[in-house]
Amino acid sequence: MNFNKIKTDKTEKTQQSNERQIVLYSNDVDNARIFIMYEVVNNEQDAMTVFLTQLKLRGNENPEIKSYKNVKYVESIDSKINGRYIYTQQFDQAKGFVVIKALMYHIDAKNSDFYQTINPIQTTKLIDELIKFSKP
Repeated sequence: MNFNKIKTDKTEKTQQSNERQIVLYSNDVDNARIFIMYEVVNNEQDAMTVFLTQLKLRGNENPEIKSYKNVKYVESIDSKINGRYIYTQQFDQAKGFVVIKALMYHIDAKNSDFYQTINPIQTTKLIDELIKFSKP
């Protein structure tokens, strides 16, 4: 599937926030998005806080966090937009940053080719693809 970069946003470290870069990719034909966020963090606890904050922004207050290949992930349905999402968190302690990646897409008639293709794929295979997608 072809995703094009549509937005990059970078913030510098301030008293209220860490240095952060956000990149958004879109597959406009299929109405699918890949969100990637790199944020400088001090430790694994800060990395988890960043991850939970992103999930809360999706309305997931009590996510079921799973692990696969040293990656934490959450998959769920967003009923507000009739969509599915998979969020991953990779913490690099040596470099002091966390990478949050998310695949999000609508489950509707306009998007049927995409979701009928992607829904049967095992979540772990999708996570493998997210891990490989746009490495820093």
